[in-house]
Amino acid sequence: TLQFICNATDDAQLTNMTFYWDYDGSWLANGTASVGGLSNQTTFQRTGLNDRSISWNCLACDDASQCSFAAANATLRIAIPPGWSDPQKNETSVYWNSAPRFNASWTDDTNLSGYIFSMNQTGSWVNSSYMPFGGIANTSESTSIITANAGSVVAWYFWSNDTSGNANQTEMQNFTVQ
Repeated sequence: TLQFICNATDDAQLTNMTFYWDYDGSWLANGTASVGGLSNQTTFQRTGLNDRSISWNCLACDDASQCSFAAANATLRIAIPPGWSDPQKNETSVYWNSAPRFNASWTDDTNLSGYIFSMNQTGSWVNSSYMPFGGIANTSESTSIITANAGSVVAWYFWSNDTSGNANQTEMQNFTVQ
């Protein structure tokens, strides 16, 4: 949820405040609130917004039928990173020299771009090559040979980005080599 806050001060009684924005390429009124007093702050909330730049402004009117926009339009950039869920490996018990498959599910409001798998078997993180994938829902997958000795704790996670340049990563997962 984004909150757009409009402020107005006037020498006559304010009557309403209208929120205008350019969300899809044209300026439109997107809500009006009845207000009162010589000074007012009104908040307009919007949800379900996608990655993009938004320009916006507020028009305040008073009881003398005088209306005025804010002196300048405001612009903001909405950046929503890919969402992840269900990171897992396909083996309950992992042994030295085995090759478990790791995966995580991803969603995005625009379009996924790719992912990197990262694993720490020896105290240092090692990244896989960047793997392209697309769509608004997809699964990252990687198979790795386990070289850590029995009793070692191995950590791993996936990182992903979208075509808008937003990035996210799963929480770090771990297991003990059997």
